Amino acid sequence: MPRKAKPTKHSTKSLDKKRKLATQDKGGGKKGKEARRGKTGGAKFTCYVCFKHIPDEKTMTIHFESKHSKLTLDMEKCKVNDTKKDQAAVRERIRETGPALSAGKKMTRREKKKAKDKKDAEAKQKREDEKAKKKKAKDEEKAKRKAAKKAKQNE
Repeated sequence: MPRKAKPTKHSTKSLDKKRKLATQDKGGGKKGKEARRGKTGGAKFTCYVCFKHIPDEKTMTIHFESKHSKLTLDMEKCKVNDTKKDQAAVRERIRETGPALSAGKKMTRREKKKAKDKKDAEAKQKREDEKAKKKKAKDEEKAKRKAAKKAKQNE
């Protein structure tokens, strides 16, 4: 039941819709269909006679009865397809196509904090690299002086 004085900013329905849009694997149109469902369209088996992709054993028996009625079905010969999705590619497609999941102030604060932390880490790494360079240059200079001093003593 909605409040009388204060209207709600985000309903559960709208938040769920945003979450689904941000995490659902979609995009790429007709070309992306192969990537989303796999090359076989999610079918687990391939017919060893006509090389058609079939989703399960029951459908395979139906297919054999209608298309290859003279032959007998041998499930051992049927090729089992790898129907597992490439999760890295799925995440990349979601990142590229789906709208950002933003659900209020907390989410934006979290994103800002992540960006700041990343920037701080990069700055720290840069300072450490510069410090290491200076130390290396100082050590090389010291080694040169030491070598020059030894050469002078040997003369």
